[in-house]
Amino acid sequence: MGQKRRLRKRPCRICGKWFVPHPRLGERQKTCEATECQQRWHARKRAAWNRKNHSYFKEIYISRQLESSGGSSCPTSSPSRSRRKDLGETGRFRKFHSSEIKERDYKLDITWLKDESIEDANDLPKP
Repeated sequence: MGQKRRLRKRPCRICGKWFVPHPRLGERQKTCEATECQQRWHARKRAAWNRKNHSYFKEIYISRQLESSGGSSCPTSSPSRSRRKDLGETGRFRKFHSSEIKERDYKLDITWLKDESIEDANDLPKP
């Protein structure tokens, strides 16, 4: 059988104390056996991963919101979360159901919101 390779001592990356790595972990072990050092090392690695993959959780959150809302286009469309209130036909803010938008072939240009009672744009009052 082959010789056992003796692992060399190394300093812990958290406390600086010298330790001999576990034989199964070898070069991969970065901290000593102290639980506090292992927890702090794990927290550092987790924070680094979160910085690198910051959009990961946003994508999951948005996809879950879309699934829970039944596939509607806006995850915040529930009345309890909406800040603007529908003020009716003449109001400034109006909510349109997806079926209304579908009737217009999903065209979101504002020309279909135009007031049909006004015949000439020159007759508009000054703002």
